[in-house]
Amino acid sequence: PMDKIQYLSQEESDKLPPSSQPYLKAGSLEALIEILIQPETDEAFVREFLLMFPTFSIPASLTSEEIPLGRLLPKHFLNILLKKYITKAGRASFLNKITKATANSGQLGILRVLRMWLDVVPTDFIDHQDLKTTLMEFIKSHEQESDQFVSLKANLSTLVPPKEPLYCQRRRTNNQKRAKFEDFSAIQLAREMTRADEMMWKNMRYRELLRQTWSKPDCKTTAPQITAFTDWLNAMTWWVASEIVTRETAKERISVIEKFIDIGGQLSKLHNFCGLMEVLCALNGTAVGRLEQTWSLLNEEYQIKLNELNAICDPKKNFKNYRDGLNQCLENNVSCVPFIGITLTDFTFFDDGNSDTVDENLVNWIKVRMMSKEITRLHKATQNGSNALSEEHVWNYLTEGEIWDEENVYKLSKIREPSSTADESATIKRKKKARMTVLNSTEALMQPSPMTDRDWKLLMGNAKEVHYSAGSTILEERIENRFLYRMKSGNVSVKKICRIDEGNAKVSSPKWIPDNQVKDCSLCKLSFTLFRRKHHCRNCGNIFCNDCCWEQIIVPSLGNNPVRVCRTCSQRLRHSHSSHSSQEFQNRLIRNLSVGEVFGEISLLNISGLTSASITADDSVQVEAIEMELLRNLLKTDHRLSKRFFYSSARRLALLLDSLPTVTPMKFFTEAKEVLRTSAQSMDLPRDSVMQRRLTEARANLSITLKPILMQQFQSENVPKQKSDEIAKDTSEELGKKLVHPGNVGIWESSANLERSVSHEEIRQTELDKKFIKRFGLDDHQMVVKVYPGTLKKKVPLNGLVYLSHNYICFYSKTFGIKVKKPISFKSLARISLSGNSVTLLDAAGHKTVIEFEPDVVMQVEGLMKGLWVFNNMMPSVPRGTQLTQADFENMKLSGEDKFRDRPTSTLVSAVVEQFEPSERTKMKIEEEMSILLPEDWDALVGGTKLKKFKKDQVIIKQGEEYQKMYQIVMGSCRIERMENGEKKILGILGAPETFGEISFVLWDRPSNVSIIANDEEVSLSVIEGYFVRILCGMRQGLEGRFFHFLSAILARRLYARERLIYKY
Repeated sequence: PMDKIQYLSQEESDKLPPSSQPYLKAGSLEALIEILIQPETDEAFVREFLLMFPTFSIPASLTSEEIPLGRLLPKHFLNILLKKYITKAGRASFLNKITKATANSGQLGILRVLRMWLDVVPTDFIDHQDLKTTLMEFIKSHEQESDQFVSLKANLSTLVPPKEPLYCQRRRTNNQKRAKFEDFSAIQLAREMTRADEMMWKNMRYRELLRQTWSKPDCKTTAPQITAFTDWLNAMTWWVASEIVTRETAKERISVIEKFIDIGGQLSKLHNFCGLMEVLCALNGTAVGRLEQTWSLLNEEYQIKLNELNAICDPKKNFKNYRDGLNQCLENNVSCVPFIGITLTDFTFFDDGNSDTVDENLVNWIKVRMMSKEITRLHKATQNGSNALSEEHVWNYLTEGEIWDEENVYKLSKIREPSSTADESATIKRKKKARMTVLNSTEALMQPSPMTDRDWKLLMGNAKEVHYSAGSTILEERIENRFLYRMKSGNVSVKKICRIDEGNAKVSSPKWIPDNQVKDCSLCKLSFTLFRRKHHCRNCGNIFCNDCCWEQIIVPSLGNNPVRVCRTCSQRLRHSHSSHSSQEFQNRLIRNLSVGEVFGEISLLNISGLTSASITADDSVQVEAIEMELLRNLLKTDHRLSKRFFYSSARRLALLLDSLPTVTPMKFFTEAKEVLRTSAQSMDLPRDSVMQRRLTEARANLSITLKPILMQQFQSENVPKQKSDEIAKDTSEELGKKLVHPGNVGIWESSANLERSVSHEEIRQTELDKKFIKRFGLDDHQMVVKVYPGTLKKKVPLNGLVYLSHNYICFYSKTFGIKVKKPISFKSLARISLSGNSVTLLDAAGHKTVIEFEPDVVMQVEGLMKGLWVFNNMMPSVPRGTQLTQADFENMKLSGEDKFRDRPTSTLVSAVVEQFEPSERTKMKIEEEMSILLPEDWDALVGGTKLKKFKKDQVIIKQGEEYQKMYQIVMGSCRIERMENGEKKILGILGAPETFGEISFVLWDRPSNVSIIANDEEVSLSVIEGYFVRILCGMRQGLEGRFFHFLSAILARRLYARERLIYKY
């Protein structure tokens, strides 16, 4: 079987530690076992095999009465080894001396594997006494053959089951003199908590980490140690919360909180990340976190300590700080206690992101090596514990007595400090539902933030302001568009050219005849064979042979591209085309847009780059317009901005899709036109109208959002509480009326965006912008894109900060009174180059500026600088604040078209493009940008897909339920159903290889509005889970932006197709 072995290439092997033997990539189980039992095989390979073999599948060639098909269990593996030993022994007695030496060598290899098995995974023989008995009987029958059997027998005899449970568990007691929390010091409690967590890890059955056994319904049987560990973790978290909320006064509660912060500090010193997470989960949890009166008494010293502890367990960048601390402990051989929740998340990622087998069912040894390496790391981290002597009275305090569960702790918290508003309960419920729990982090949803006002200012920093008079056409339908527009004032109408169809109130689509129902051509009646293939007519849905269905013609209901139709439909359609007159089409109002809304983005997402509707000014309109290619380059430079922009675009498109009707009678257009025009122009709406109710709700929601922010501001200014409450209430209601008007209420969810936009992060960024403008004397429109620490290379190097804005690179340093301010305009630069950790800026006059950065950010800084440089040099400048007329803008667009048409031969832009590597230059081409997700992105995403099968009429997605998964149909078809007014409606049929579920990543806060049902006897689907994408985005820079760009493109095409059916254009 040795021909079924694959090895890593030299390039791949160079990335791994040096080894005397080549690194495996994949192999059949028979071949792997043959390698395993060779005496010269590397010990690392033997360890990997022994840790991971229960994940291997037994091939038919190894099956027997004792070894059935299925997973390779320990008893099966032992049976294979013993049989091979006996086989080699028999062969040795028959052959000559030379061959006998080889056979004995094989026997020694098997004994070596057995010896290492007892050392690497002794728990297999502790937990399975039948396994131990089988091996002991074998040893006794062969112990005369080699001295190795004696040592093997001695090692096996020492493995006995424990008398007590191998994990900590709380026990109830009736002891009336139970100790109190105040009886112990912070260091005593921290040491005992660490002892408990170390005990859990030291006795961990690492096999429980394989194949996600802890998440299965029978986890108490298949993963008892992990289940007990998580139960203990939850119990300790509830214990911390219970000790706090059971105190009657705020002064007593803050005293307990301060002591737990001290305990957290001691746990950090002991490198007990698990215990630290237990404490922080309780302090940051709902029951304790809502105690505002208590937290107001926390002094500054303890607040700083708490912030430092929170920073250690900060979930940003996939818990980077925690992972760095864990790695540092491992490098220095310092004992530590990893957090089990993150470990389970990592093993879920390993399992979902890598298949068990590769070509021809070969064992994927890359996955084996990856998972066994992590198990070895965990074992190393936890086996050298502190071994401190236990203080029995402290241990008894931690493990005895009844604790309050999460629900009762929260109820008691409400009693201690009653809610200040009637909406607190609903708010906490929403937060509880949305937050990521540390022990169930694999179920966390992707919850990206939309564009804030500052993001838009940053994005439109170099946009042109254009004025349109009432009635002007801003964009025509089905033309090439190169600009993204954002409304600054006025209102516009979105219109489409639609076919008039008075006689058909319902969208009709042809009934698609399934292939298996037709054996003969519907026209010539000839039978289908291997060479006479089946073809569907796109107009009538029937099945024909190629001779009867070969013509391609435009079908109005399917767009402007020719499609395959049968001969009968071809004649009808040609007659229909010749009889149509211009009176059969009209411009219909689809929706209205007002201040702050965006249009033109579908041109960015559509491969053709054509507009899908016309945009007309209803009154005097002012818009900001930015060139699409400039926009692309800016989004490339800022992954955070890219993520927010494409998420906001995808969300708008999803809401538009959701708002489209399933039935479209002609009166729908009249009603929609009237409602939209009224909502955009009139402030005096009928009291009972739907629009008025939505307007009132939006204002109330915004008022609730603004009030606590204003209260906090007033309190910081020492305004009396009663007075500040009144002012905040009045001010928030007034702002709600001003900010939320009928023009921006509806599918765009302006109130939700406003709620997110008034964040502390944006306030901090705004203050940074003001400080930056004042410091360097720049115009008021400049905004900070990024700030990095850097060193200006001069005779005397200066350490300082490097600010990057849309138009400038600015260096600032202040050292003992020596102040240096150096602004450099991007337009003045002729070249940007990288050398080591330094970036060199060369201007047109030949002057050099060299700035050195940290090694881990220098590549990012250089890429960002080059992107902004390209951004500044791609379009002729117009003085900022200049308002262009429509005629000026049209002339500028024409000049821009000439410029971009000549771009490849343009000296300036060619020089700029030459700064990029060839692969980067390729990515800059507009034609190739619609690939969106990079090949390596697809490899990572596809690696995490799961194949699921459904029977006919089985529900895949249920209307009204929340989920976050993306599906692709592999085999079969699915139908889309929706319940409306108690009536079930079938909206359509999806077939392979169509996708669905993308909207769940965009409208993550809304339940599904349709049901997806398996439509065939067997339906196979590839599924990508939301948690997997979230983890992947945390590990791959820029992937989240590209992922939402990809979803936006899908939704844009889907919106276009849906509107084409509804409005018949």
